[in-house]
Amino acid sequence: AIWRIIDSINPIPIINILRILKKERPDVVHLQILHGLSPFLLFRAIHLLNIPIVLTVHTYGFFCPRCDLLKRNNKVCKNLTFICEYFAKTARLIINNTPDTVIAPSQFCLDLYREKHFFIKSKQYVLLSGIETYSRNPHRCSLATDKNFKIAYSGRIVKGKGIHVLIEAFKKIDSGNINLYIIGEGPFQNTLKQIAIHNENIKFLGQLPWQRLQEFYADCDITVVPSLFYEILPNVILES
Repeated sequence: AIWRIIDSINPIPIINILRILKKERPDVVHLQILHGLSPFLLFRAIHLLNIPIVLTVHTYGFFCPRCDLLKRNNKVCKNLTFICEYFAKTARLIINNTPDTVIAPSQFCLDLYREKHFFIKSKQYVLLSGIETYSRNPHRCSLATDKNFKIAYSGRIVKGKGIHVLIEAFKKIDSGNINLYIIGEGPFQNTLKQIAIHNENIKFLGQLPWQRLQEFYADCDITVVPSLFYEILPNVILES
């Protein structure tokens, strides 16, 4: 969080970015994830060059230094702390009216930004994230060859995704013919394996290539998204 605050007003990246913009003279600048690019100053610099700005938001990073509105105790932050409120006020002061258009994958995200008084004068649109398409509909060509009920989690293996909650809930049911598959990699993986130890119905598959993931979606009965924070719109929902 401290790095995010420093990065937001770091003038060093702006020098190189302005040099590129003056040379290329683009008709529009489309901004997305801006970590390491001094986002607060970047908006103002582009605005001073009179270049239209389109912003696609993927996180809550303009009013939450952690980007996910999740406290250290893994509870959703509903009331900003003094530091976070100061961070948000600084962001509003510098960038609030600079994006001409703001895009988000969900209306919930736009509404939350509006609740925090961001992008009041910007045009706002909901546009779903692009995903890889299927060569065939997996739900019409199931590969299931047994009668076991299959539950899948697919995504980053980090604490905020709530996979430990899913595993603990799974352990409480009679899982004789039910399997839980954890797909993905991340720093929380070893901890999850310890939580799931001695339960042969919980299986960790690691990272799967897209083709194999398509086949796996076809073979599973449900996909679970147990995140502890406000997801904007995870791709796994669209993919599965």
